[in-house]
Amino acid sequence: MENNGNIVKDYYNGNTHIKVADDYYRDKTQADIDKILNDVAKIVMKSIKNTTTK
Repeated sequence: MENNGNIVKDYYNGNTHIKVADDYYRDKTQADIDKILNDVAKIVMKSIKNTTTK
């Protein structure tokens, strides 16, 4: 049996089956989540900057 984590949303978009799990965030503090989101934002902004300067 496949372990899909703690699925909080399960839906289809056309033929694509999408399952959203909260395992990574479930046991985190708000400060941990804020740091994760800030780190992701930095990565995205760096990628956008590198894409637009080429």
